[in-house]
Amino acid sequence: MQGEIKYPAEAVQKNIQGRVVVSFVVEPDGSLGNIQLLQAPDKLLADEALRVIASSPAGDWSPGMQRGEKVRVKYTLPVDFRLPDGNGKLPGPTAPDGDEPFLIAETMPTFQGGDINNFRKWVQMQVRYPAEAMKNNIQGRVITSFVIERDGSISNIQVLQAPDKLLADEARRVIETSPAGAWSPGRQRGQAVRVKFTIPVDFLIQSEGSKLPERDEKPAGSLDGVVVVGYGNPVK
Repeated sequence: MQGEIKYPAEAVQKNIQGRVVVSFVVEPDGSLGNIQLLQAPDKLLADEALRVIASSPAGDWSPGMQRGEKVRVKYTLPVDFRLPDGNGKLPGPTAPDGDEPFLIAETMPTFQGGDINNFRKWVQMQVRYPAEAMKNNIQGRVITSFVIERDGSISNIQVLQAPDKLLADEARRVIETSPAGAWSPGRQRGQAVRVKFTIPVDFLIQSEGSKLPERDEKPAGSLDGVVVVGYGNPVK
């Protein structure tokens, strides 16, 4: 795998690095199955790790054996993407209990004591269509990410994609005002861990007699999207 994997050029350009953790199963016939992404700092790195595993040549694997019988065996594989520092040196390997947030934990964080979609509903209630964006017919998808820390606090709020700063600022504002103490942290093997979420917020303008535009597919690993509809006749 080391010889096949390539550092995505866009990730290098954006200085994206960190640990991707994937799992897969070697089936009794030696084929690979159930390839899953468990943790990743960014979709670019995740997609590359998944691509290489999925392209593993047929016939390269010999199945596991238990009492003389072929059995399914599950592997978990960490892939560290690291960029050299200013002196051209690579940082040391990620510690076993590294600080990279999980995308999927055994117990996921909860918001206000309920399912994670409680947060999506809360955001839906809080977000407002910026008046200036409505006036200028600005619409589109904002994708944000954030981390729920081990103490239940929210951190590292980032706007990954936005058609305009007005919409980006509104999505960020709402996530930043998440009530203190509303989150319970995720857990892995009984320990509180950092968990990263991605949430898309669609800002759409519906003029009189028109239909809403089609929404893009949500990004992998994200919550169900929030839709913010502005009503009126957009400026042409």
